[in-house]
Amino acid sequence: MTRSPTSRSRLGPLPLSVSQIRLWYLSQLVPHSSAYNELITIRKTGPLDVEALRRALTEVVARHEVWRTTFRTVDGVPHQFIREPAEVDLSCTDLTDLGPEDAVLRATEIAAADTLRPSTLPTGH
Repeated sequence: MTRSPTSRSRLGPLPLSVSQIRLWYLSQLVPHSSAYNELITIRKTGPLDVEALRRALTEVVARHEVWRTTFRTVDGVPHQFIREPAEVDLSCTDLTDLGPEDAVLRATEIAAADTLRPSTLPTGH
């Protein structure tokens, strides 16, 4: 594949966009914040093919660099680094032993805890 004159190598440190600079500065002011986490819930009935879901999420992450981008400081200057695609680590909690109301309550508790879990720009977790 031939690169166009405006394309850049995606290896190594890349400069931050204006929006990324803002996000990086905020992360310096309030490290380990969960302010940018978003909760999305999907209610599904019937059996779930966990392996198919993991493969689909892995494909989405592989196709979109934003899900693989981390920020690190090099010589005092923040840069973005794009990780290579990898399998998505999908954790699941089986709630089938609970009644419907208890399962919804427990799922809500798990989602709320995940939303409050801080993420860090250097590691992407």
